[in-house]
Amino acid sequence: MSMHFTSAALAGGGGLGAYQVGVMRALAEHDALEGIQMFSGTSVGALNAVLWSLGDVELAEHIWRTWVDPIGMVGKLERCHTGFHMSRETLREVLKKADITRIKHRAPVYVCAHDVRAGKRRYFCLNNRSESEMIVVLLASSAIPVIYAPVKIGGSVFMDGNSSMTSPIDNYPIEVLYRKGARDILLVPLKHRFDGHRVTSWVSVRCQDMYELFPEADISVIKPTCDIGGMRGVVDFTAESIRSRMAMGYMDGSDFFRRAPDIVRPEGHHADVIRSLAERYIQTAADMDSFVALHKNKKITAVSPTLGGRMWYEDILDVDGQRLQWHSKVPAAGKLLRCHYRILGRNDELRAYWFDPEDLIEDLLIFGRQKETGE
Repeated sequence: MSMHFTSAALAGGGGLGAYQVGVMRALAEHDALEGIQMFSGTSVGALNAVLWSLGDVELAEHIWRTWVDPIGMVGKLERCHTGFHMSRETLREVLKKADITRIKHRAPVYVCAHDVRAGKRRYFCLNNRSESEMIVVLLASSAIPVIYAPVKIGGSVFMDGNSSMTSPIDNYPIEVLYRKGARDILLVPLKHRFDGHRVTSWVSVRCQDMYELFPEADISVIKPTCDIGGMRGVVDFTAESIRSRMAMGYMDGSDFFRRAPDIVRPEGHHADVIRSLAERYIQTAADMDSFVALHKNKKITAVSPTLGGRMWYEDILDVDGQRLQWHSKVPAAGKLLRCHYRILGRNDELRAYWFDPEDLIEDLLIFGRQKETGE
């Protein structure tokens, strides 16, 4: 998990996007913002990608706290060529006042929008465009279906970048950064249940494994530690909600940099990293008991201890008959268990589990730090 990044991808989520501004401040305070050389965003994440590129935290916070009108952002009903939709005038004015053309000579900003006719996502680089063209692209990327009218660009019609029913990763615009050569990527989703191994969008039930789609990429994730609004929050631009989400983003972003700063994470495949850390810090039965006690996920009944039996699992560590295992083999009907990690006791009882290897790595790093410092 890198503490500094060369690129950043910001997910969409309407009013929830205030969270990303809080993360921006945390990155700036840890000198991690200025090192980002490429940005991408979907919907409100595209607007925030522009603000991140400008590097002015005070401006970003001012825009969200002062210029974002809770009534104007949703807009008033107006008739257009596709029927009745909400007006976008408030967002237009915000973009003009922010003087977004200043990104022309800064790091590239790529915006994801959904091409309705082609049925697929498309990325636009904002830096080489006029102010009016930039605004049109940003309006297209945030044109939530039904609420806002589609936006014409050239000979195509575009909607919110997260409008695809077939590709869950459209709301997480890593692809363009990866294609441009980025391998050290920060992703800021706006769903507290986001899981990189089972990525879903707001509108799709299909899952994709982000880490399989982008091999060799070191993808760090800063996400909300609790629910910041869900679907209702997408259209919630009230001052109180914006302040709360910005504070949460700052807290989570700051916490990201406080995670075991004196322990260097090994490089390699998740299972190899986990094995290396586990062998270093869990050497006795007492260590295993302490580590399980530290584990934050106590609802172990969510996974049956015998599900998949032994044939689908591989031991990473065996300490006095207690085994740390990973779900290494995925049968046709078992994809929901991909990358599942668990600890079994001496009698095969389930003691702990992790669905995301990054969570297990974080727990091992925290445990290692406590063990080495005696905290």
